This record gives sequence, C-alpha cells and structure tokens, in this order.
Amino acid sequence: MLGLQSGFITRVKEKNPSAVGTHCILHREALASRTLPAEMRDVLNVAIKVVNFIKAGALNSRLFTLVIHQILSRHSVADISEEVQEEFLELKFNSTAEVDFKELDLETFWIKYLPVYPLISRQALRILTMFGSTYLCEAAFSILVAVKTKYRNRLKNIEGDLRCALSGIQPRIQDLVAQKQCQASH
Repeated sequence: MLGLQSGFITRVKEKNPSAVGTHCILHREALASRTLPAEMRDVLNVAIKVVNFIKAGALNSRLFTLVIHQILSRHSVADISEEVQEEFLELKFNSTAEVDFKELDLETFWIKYLPVYPLISRQALRILTMFGSTYLCEAAFSILVAVKTKYRNRLKNIEGDLRCALSGIQPRIQDLVAQKQCQASH
C-alpha cells in the first residue's frame, strides 16, 4: 500500500524525507482510465479482458503463443509476389536510399520513397502506424496523469488539453501575439 497516512511511502519518508514515491505505470494507467471518455474506456476494458484471459493460465498463454507462431510461420518468401521481391531488391541496392535511411526517421523515409517503391512503402507505413498509435495511447495516459492532478480533479472536458499536449504541431506564439490587438484602457 502506498497510503498517505500509514502506507509504505509514508514509512520510508519518516526515515528519509527526500524519498520520492511513485505509482507503477500500470497503476497510473488504471487511475487515469477512470477519467476516460466512455468509448475509450470500453476499448481499454476489452483489451484488458483479452490480456487477462491469455495470462490467466499457462495453457492459455501457450496456446496464444502457438497461434501467433503459426500465423507468422505461414508467411514465407514464396508468399511474396515477384513485384514486391523486385522492389525490395531495387531498394536494397539503391545507394541513395541507403543514405536516406540512415539520415531520415522511418516515417519520413517511407513517405519519401512511396512513389518509387509503392508496394513496400505502403506495407512499411501500415506497420509503422500500428506502433505510432500505441505510442500515442501510452503518451495520452502519461499526459492524462499529469493533467488530472488532485488540484485539477474536477476537469470534465480535457480533450482540448490532451489534443494540445499530444500534437506535434508547435504553436507560433509570436504570430498569434502579433495578430492580437491590445485592449485600450478605459
């Protein structure tokens, strides 16, 4: 227990006042999930049920592992069309693409080469967007924990705060300030 009055952290702080207590990531996500909109909470609950079912017993976990291995083993080089294989070989020996791959982030690289290698690029971008959405979900939980503090626990509509925090777009503060007219004194 981490309780504020008699929990573990309180006892540690009695011995060392500079100690800092924190919740594990799973507990923080559980706390944050209580304030999620209904649709997001429903999706999260289904995902939790699936993971709990798989992890509930050794048999479930082994069966899940076997299913995943079977799915992955079905795909071989023979399953890949000749067009994709040719694109891959062209890309493999493209020295300009090799330099770009080292200098650009993955998303930018595949977007740049989408017109040149459309089959491979589309597949790569499909895979990358899966990880992007997972990252955004984790980032949203962390931001939600920071935004919904005990001092701001009555916030009802935090979508705007989350949108601003998760957006990669940097606001142009100077432009906004320049467009704003000062209010004349009375």
